Amino acid sequence: MTAIPERFKRRVLTHAVSASCSSNYPLILLIQGHPGDGKSFQAYETLRSSNFAVMRFSSTELSGTYESESVSRFKDYYSRAAESAETFPEALPVLLLEDFDLSPAGRRESSFYTVNSQLLSGFLMNLADDVALCRMDTTRRIPLIITGNDMSVVHGPLLRPGRVDVFTWRPTEQERAIMVHSALASAVPSLDFKQAMKLARAFSDLPISAFSAALNFCIGRRAMAAAEAAGFINPVAIREEFNSTSTITVDELVAVLRERDGPDGRPGDYRWRRR
Repeated sequence: MTAIPERFKRRVLTHAVSASCSSNYPLILLIQGHPGDGKSFQAYETLRSSNFAVMRFSSTELSGTYESESVSRFKDYYSRAAESAETFPEALPVLLLEDFDLSPAGRRESSFYTVNSQLLSGFLMNLADDVALCRMDTTRRIPLIITGNDMSVVHGPLLRPGRVDVFTWRPTEQERAIMVHSALASAVPSLDFKQAMKLARAFSDLPISAFSAALNFCIGRRAMAAAEAAGFINPVAIREEFNSTSTITVDELVAVLRERDGPDGRPGDYRWRRR
C-alpha cells in the first residue's frame, strides 16, 4: 500500500471536500514544486484511496490547432466528470490536471502565446469565479487540482487568491523518508524506515523519482543476468531464475545511486538530479 505524507494527503482531501461543499471555497488547488517529488502520483492515490471519482489527464491533451479547441477539450472533461457524478452520486468527482505549466495556458520564451492560450486562461478564471459563466451544460462545482513545476509561466491573475489555493510541496526530510520507503519497500524487503531516512538524507539533492529509477536499474540488471543464465531462449527458465534472485538489497541501491551521482562527486546522469 502506498504511504503518503499526512500533510500532503490532508491538503488534497481538504480541498476536494471543501470545494465540493462550499461555493465560497476556491475551486482550484494548485500543487507546485520540484519535478519528481510525487505531486501528481500522490494526489491521484490520495483521492482514489478515499473513494473520489478521479478523472486524471495531462495538460498536453488540451493542446489544439484551432481557435478555442483547448477550451472545448477542457469542457468535455468537465462535462464527463459531471455526468459521472449523476450516474454515481455516492462518489464525489474531482478533476486532476497534470503538468499545467506545459498546457497552452503556460507562456514560455520558446513557445508562442496563442489565442488558445488566452482563451484557456480566461476560461479557467471564469470557472474559478463562477461555473455558470462558462456556458456549459452543467453548473455543478467540480474540484480541480492542477500540478506543475514552474508556475511563473502561468497568467498571473489566474492564480489570484480566492480563485486558486496554492500549495507548494517541499517535502521535509521525514516526509522524503516516508516517500522513499513507500517507493522501495516492496522490492527491497530489508529496507526499514531508519535506512530509508539515511537514504533520503544521503541523497537529498535527488528527487524521489530517482530512487524508483535506481530500483528499476537494479531490476534490469537482475533480469539481464537471469536471461544470460537461461540462455535467452527459455522464457519460463528466465522468469524462474529472475524470481529466485529478484530481491534487491539496500547496498545495491546505494551503489547505483552513487554511480549516477558520478565519480569524485562530479554530477552523473543529469536526468536523475533535481532541476
